[in-house]
Amino acid sequence: MIGDTYRDAFLALYCEAFASDPSLYPYIDKLYEKNKLLYYQKASQHKAYTHPLLVRQKLEKEIYAKRMLGIIIAGKNDEITSLVKQGWPLIYSKVSTASQLIDMEAIVKAHIRYIKDTAEMTDDEFLGLCFIIMFTADLLKKPIEENEFYKEIFTAMLSPICEFDSARRFSFKAEDVQRKACDLKQRVFLKYKLTGFPVFSLVGTNDEFLKGIFLCFVELFNIEGLSWSIIEEEITVDDFEDIFAVYIRKFKNQNRDDAAKFFYSAIMLKGLLKAYRSVKESFFQNNKETLYLEMDTLQTKVKELEVRLTEQTQTNEKLRITVRKLEAEVKNEYNRAVSEYRSELQKLQKERDELKELVEKNQKELRALREFVFRLEQGADEPESNERPDLSSVRGIVIGGHDRWQQRLKTHLSHWRFIGVDQSNFDVSILEHADAVFFNVRYLCHKMYEKSISVLRRSATRIGYVQATNDTQAFQEIARQLFQKRLNS
Repeated sequence: MIGDTYRDAFLALYCEAFASDPSLYPYIDKLYEKNKLLYYQKASQHKAYTHPLLVRQKLEKEIYAKRMLGIIIAGKNDEITSLVKQGWPLIYSKVSTASQLIDMEAIVKAHIRYIKDTAEMTDDEFLGLCFIIMFTADLLKKPIEENEFYKEIFTAMLSPICEFDSARRFSFKAEDVQRKACDLKQRVFLKYKLTGFPVFSLVGTNDEFLKGIFLCFVELFNIEGLSWSIIEEEITVDDFEDIFAVYIRKFKNQNRDDAAKFFYSAIMLKGLLKAYRSVKESFFQNNKETLYLEMDTLQTKVKELEVRLTEQTQTNEKLRITVRKLEAEVKNEYNRAVSEYRSELQKLQKERDELKELVEKNQKELRALREFVFRLEQGADEPESNERPDLSSVRGIVIGGHDRWQQRLKTHLSHWRFIGVDQSNFDVSILEHADAVFFNVRYLCHKMYEKSISVLRRSATRIGYVQATNDTQAFQEIARQLFQKRLNS
């Protein structure tokens, strides 16, 4: 029933169905490594290799689909059968033991019962299951009963094929922000009747403008010859709340209508960003397929040269010298390339380590700020305590605050250094030798803060923030932070 018209397209979809199950990837790799050069050559020369239905998926899935293409074209039937058994044992059993026509509907229902999957299948997963049944039946030379169910499924299978065969169509979180984001998401979803998953369900909104935004993005995907579903696997519930949190932080309001418009655009961008990251990771892990043919070509040429060299050794000494020279050049070029690669790898590793170190140092400032914000969220200042912790062993510095406030606080911390907001040109090297530096958040120059924090990020000095205007409360606030950090360290 497939016929020659759609044979390449169905072959591409068969391969895609195999690649849709990541648990099969180790078995595909093991089989592929047995004769990877042959599989790569056969696959890359076939029309299905560049078929839009095969190249529309994310990189990792496309890689394994193309490997399956080579295996299906040039592999042994028993090896391909073993993959079907591994991924879909019940389907193989039902098809292989069938004595009459294959009832696709019955096998689909049996498979769903077998996997005990109570979640609703997506259309792509359902069609993928049907493709595996058709492939297995074709592999084992078993005819399928062309009943109403089969005809409906076949029609659904032709839909994406016809579409691609036709002409290309015009073609951080603070607890308060997190809570607000969750609340805003619920209110937006309730008003516009959204469920969230699958992502395509967003098109079912009761608002025509939002539906139009979503369909515009789908059209943009089509223009680029991509399936919008590449972001479906990337999006999670946390992403929804991230988007609403960003909206609240930037626009400072919780307007449902404006937030919904932002959400419909942001969800696509968020998915694309995550998909792009996934592509990069997969690409650098798997970008070796094109080397197979080049390596074989070079090996073949070397063997031919060796044969010719053996035959002409006695009669053409000059040619032998030339060949040796070429071999030396190849070796030198190889050694140069290896050395360059190692140098670049060491450079990247060094950059990675530097970035990791910078991130770890930035965490110190973020932890101090998070603790300060947490204390602010607890409400009023804690009552004064009669206890007078001994801070004489601490080399401390206080930056910011009015002169009178600093003078009063000096009575408690006489051995500490105090830097006023008008002392912007102070020697920042003193910060590196201090045990702790505290900033007065009520009276502080932004320029002085940035100057100081850039030095503190590179040192082991503790960072703290003070907001109390009363000198005794400020002293107790400093003491609490110092002793708390000692206990946690």
